[in-house]
Amino acid sequence: SLGLEPNLRIYTVLMRNAFEAGDPETALKIFDVLEQANIQPDNYTYAILLQGLRDYDDPAVIERIISKSMASELNDWAATELLLCLYFLLERNKATNIYSTICGLYLDYFNPSPLRELGILPASVVTKNPKSTLKPPRAAVGIILSIFLKHHGTQQNVVDIFDRFRTGIVKRNELAELAIEDYTYNSFLHTASQWRGTLRFCADIIRGMTRGVKSRDPIWDPQK
Repeated sequence: SLGLEPNLRIYTVLMRNAFEAGDPETALKIFDVLEQANIQPDNYTYAILLQGLRDYDDPAVIERIISKSMASELNDWAATELLLCLYFLLERNKATNIYSTICGLYLDYFNPSPLRELGILPASVVTKNPKSTLKPPRAAVGIILSIFLKHHGTQQNVVDIFDRFRTGIVKRNELAELAIEDYTYNSFLHTASQWRGTLRFCADIIRGMTRGVKSRDPIWDPQK
């Protein structure tokens, strides 16, 4: 009635508005209309869908959107949203081997070098896509790091990984970007605060957060 020709941008904006209004069902209906009109979703469309469906309670619907997005050529932003959406789905389903699954998906899109630098790249997980050379945004690396610490963090490896993270900052390599966000430090704090043996190490993490971990002072050793 306004004389506007429906196009991908309009459909995507309407989906975003529906999600923001707390109405994911309407957003999904709009997506169905988009597909019926033979309009190809783009990275923005998939990123908005994946973000809006993180907490949706219908696994079949989420799996359908995940499958469709994986069949598309995602950019770094949309691929990061895919990682997070799949993670929430696996958590709700109490899946096993969550970290290996998410890490495998990460390697389908992103360069693995930041995970190698942190020492959290599983030996059993290999790069399946030889074209997975996208530079991972710090959010993607932060997601993988947080998932690793949550599912596989120990009193010793949290200290070792933080030391590698700090070394990356000093060397100004790609890990340095993780220091921009508080969630990186918060992930270490959340993990280290679980055990009495690493409670004192939390002070090192907080000091690193406030100073940007500029120095290379000897890190606290939980064995001493």
